[in-house]
Amino acid sequence: MTGGEVESRLFPVFCFIGITLGNAAGMSTLPTMIVMEYFPTSSRAQAYSTLVEALTLAGLYWQYALISVAAIFHVLFFIQETNQQNIG
Repeated sequence: MTGGEVESRLFPVFCFIGITLGNAAGMSTLPTMIVMEYFPTSSRAQAYSTLVEALTLAGLYWQYALISVAAIFHVLFFIQETNQQNIG
């Protein structure tokens, strides 16, 4: 194997390690913290109340549920199974 082949095989491993370390360092909460700092409490509350008025509280939770179901179908039908397959 040449140096380029080794680097290309190890790249996904390094990406995974970087993501894991980033999440452990708190990077997964960064978008939430930015929203909390960037927008004042009144505008965040107003956005939530606007959604509740438009959809009702039950409708808002149904929207979350439908998005989750759509994500499940996306994973089932569009993400390929790699079990017992030669990926490299």
